[in-house]
Formats: sequence, C-alpha cells, structure tokens
Amino acid sequence: MVSTVVYNDVLDWQHDVSLEMAPQPMAQALIVSPTLKCIVEQFCCPEHRFYPASTTNYFNDSDQEKAYFVFHLRLREMEEKLFYPKTVFGIFENYFNDPQLVSTYSMGEIVSLEHYKEADKEISERDFDTRVAPVQAFYQQPYEVLWGEGKNIIVSENVKEAIEEANLRGVVFEEFTSYEIVTSSQG
Repeated sequence: MVSTVVYNDVLDWQHDVSLEMAPQPMAQALIVSPTLKCIVEQFCCPEHRFYPASTTNYFNDSDQEKAYFVFHLRLREMEEKLFYPKTVFGIFENYFNDPQLVSTYSMGEIVSLEHYKEADKEISERDFDTRVAPVQAFYQQPYEVLWGEGKNIIVSENVKEAIEEANLRGVVFEEFTSYEIVTSSQG
C-alpha cells in the first residue's frame, strides 16, 4: 500500500492522543519541516534550538517516517531579552480569558526583569487573574521570529513572505494585535 498522506510543514506539538502515553511538554514547541527550519534559520530570533524528530501516519504502518524538527524557542528568553527601559507595561484584568487593559506604567517605570516580576507578583497576589504584561515590547535586537501566545509564533512580514513564497502547508497567519513589538531595526 502506498501512502496518500500529505504532511504539513508545521505540526502542533501535543500529547499522543491515540495512546495517551506522553504528557504535553512543559515548554512551548512546534514541530516543523526541514523546509520551514531552513526559512526560520535565515532570520534573527532569540536563542533557540532545532531537535531532530520524525513522524509517521499512525493509521498506516506502511507509511514511511518523515524527518521533522522540534523548534524550541524559550519563553523565558523573551522576558530576558526585553529592553525594559523602553518597554511599556500595562495592568490587565481578566488576563487568562479576555485581557482588558486597565492602566499603564510610563516608559522606563519598570526597568528590569526583576522589577517586572515584582510588579506582576504584587498585582497577582491581590487578584490572580490580574497581571502586568507588555503593551509595547522593545527588543534591542532585530528579531523577526518570537513566541506569541500559546503555541503561536510571531513573525515579521519578511518571514511571512518567505513562508508564503515556499508554499508551505499547514501554516496559518493571523495579525498579532495583543501588543506592539518594536525591535532595534524599527527605532
């Protein structure tokens, strides 16, 4: 039997739903094709790793394994790479369901990762669902690939165009509107 399965260039990392043997990973990761890996490697992103992986069609044991990579970009790296003196933070109520911005800090009011953690801890101790988060994130590096929310990644228009040119399967783009991202290449 010859496989008729068409593999996507990006797969969602999730626990093994067919056997329910492997728990979902604690880190955010995507499973990407060699083609998508090559595209991402052309652009600036914070520290990341690609780990070799393979996949196959569970329901067709004659199907060959396909080479993929687990793309791991640490979320903690995002917080560490922020340039805090130029990042604007806000206080968001209902943060985990439908975040509503209720007030903002002035630029430069939160000046370090430690200060950010302290401010968030103080706010969340009063109300668990209220958090401090960026309204405008500033990075000193010209990053074009960043983690977004959940398992989504944020890409620049340049990366989006490269992916579209390659006609990759399984990649969906949505405009990122949660907060503004500014990199050194933008000002």
